[in-house]
Amino acid sequence: MLAYGTLMTTGALTYLFGQLAPASRRLLGWLFALLLAGFAGLRSTSTDFEEYEVLWNLMLELDVEFPARLFLGKDILFGAIMDALQRMGAGLQALMLAAAIISVSLKQIAFSRVLDGNTAPAWLAILCTTFFLHEFTQIRIAIAISFCFLALLELLEGRRLSWLLITLIAAGFHASALIFIPLSAMFPLRGLRDTTLWLASVAATTALATALFQGFQDTDGRIAMHAGELGTNWTAVMIGIVKLSGLILIAKTLGPAGRTERKHQLVSSCLLLAACGLIMLVAFRNVSAALAFRIYEFCDAFAVLVLAVSLASGTNLSRILTVAYCLLGLILQVRVGLLSMPYEFAPVTRFVL
Repeated sequence: MLAYGTLMTTGALTYLFGQLAPASRRLLGWLFALLLAGFAGLRSTSTDFEEYEVLWNLMLELDVEFPARLFLGKDILFGAIMDALQRMGAGLQALMLAAAIISVSLKQIAFSRVLDGNTAPAWLAILCTTFFLHEFTQIRIAIAISFCFLALLELLEGRRLSWLLITLIAAGFHASALIFIPLSAMFPLRGLRDTTLWLASVAATTALATALFQGFQDTDGRIAMHAGELGTNWTAVMIGIVKLSGLILIAKTLGPAGRTERKHQLVSSCLLLAACGLIMLVAFRNVSAALAFRIYEFCDAFAVLVLAVSLASGTNLSRILTVAYCLLGLILQVRVGLLSMPYEFAPVTRFVL
C-alpha cells in the first residue's frame, strides 16, 4: 500500500502546487502523466495480468497467419500492437508499457484541451476513481475510453466525421466502445427535439443490444462469457445513484468559470452518459449482469471530466463536493481489491522475448 499511497500523495501535491504556481501547471501535468504511465506500465502484475499473458502466449505459440492472428488479441487493433511487438522481439511487459503510454498520452491530450494545459486536476480525479481499474488492470478498455474522450471533444466542436472515426478506432481496442456512437450521436443537446431524439436513441440502443446479445450468446464465445448470472446488483445501483447525484450537485455548483458554453456542453454530455450507464445497469439486468456492469463502467468513466472541470475552475463548494466524490471513488477501488496486490517492478527480462 505504500507505493499506492505515495502515488496518490504525489498527485494531491502536484495539484496543490499547480494551484499556487499557475505558470507551472502545464509542466506539472505532463510530468505527473509520465509518472502514471511508468507506474502502470512497469508493474509486475495486476488482477487481469494472467489473462493478457494467455493472449500473448497464444499469439506466440499458434501458427496463425496475418491478419487472422490479430484477432488473438480479442480486438483487432490491440492484436495489431501485440503482433508488432512480438515481431520486434519485445516481451509481454513491453505490451503493458505500450498500453499504459498510449492510454495516458491520449488522456493527457484530451485533458489539455479541456483544461487549457492544466491537467493535474484531471489526473488526481482519475487516480481516485478509475486509474487502478483501467490503466492498471483493464488496459484495452483504458485505451478505448481514452479515444472516446477525444471523440467526445471532437463531437462537441462540430467535427462529426472525426468523432465517428476516432470512436471506431476505440472499438478496435475494445468492442464496448461501439455503444458510444448511439449514446453520444445527438450531443450537444439543444432543445426538446434533440432531447427527444436522444432518448429514442438510448431506448433503441438498449433494445438492439439486448437482441444482439441474446441472439449471439450461443455462437460467440466472447458474448457467452458474459451470459449466466442475471438480476440486478442493487448495491451497484445504489452506489451509482449516489455517484450520479454527486455529479449533478458538482455541476450545479461549478460557478461562472466552470459554466462557459464549452465546459457546460462537456459537463452536460458527461452527466447524460453517466445517467445512461445507470439506466443500462438496470435495463440489462435480465440479459446479463456482467454486460450491464461493463456498460455502466464504460459510461461512468466520463465522470472524471466533470470532476476535472470542478477541481480546475469550480467554486470552493464544488471542489469540496469533488473531493468527497474522489474519496468515495478511492474507497470503492480499495473495497473491490484493486489496491490489494503489493506493487513490484517487473523484471527487465520480461521486456524481451
